[in-house]
Amino acid sequence: MRERRRAWTAVALVVGLTGVVPLALDRDSLPLSTFPMFSADIDSTQSIATAVGVTAAGTSLRLVPELIGGTTVVNQAVTVVGDAIASGRADALCSDIAERVGRDGPADAVAVEVVTETYDAPAWFDGQRQPVARQVHALCEVAR
Repeated sequence: MRERRRAWTAVALVVGLTGVVPLALDRDSLPLSTFPMFSADIDSTQSIATAVGVTAAGTSLRLVPELIGGTTVVNQAVTVVGDAIASGRADALCSDIAERVGRDGPADAVAVEVVTETYDAPAWFDGQRQPVARQVHALCEVAR
């Protein structure tokens, strides 16, 4: 009986330590996750690197990922633009995108801008879709 009690005490101690250690180390790890992606205090504004078409009237047109980064995956297109901005190649990317836009549309785009747009995320879901800040990294004409 005494050995059984020791075994259960040891099991309880191990289980307790395994749950407390990640909390004490402030680490997201097995066996206990603190789910920091949901509990972190993040800013309500979020920035996204992208490229947009521009009409003759100055209106921005959303471009599909294939035109921006040569991919159907949105996150990959964002990464292509972000990497180009960070490495000082925004002008070259802008030219590549303008060439694709000139060939594949949209037809009313006369220019392309490589931009970082900042949005108020909660306001976005309330229907306020205009960026709160916008930085143009490159601008190039679309040749037809």
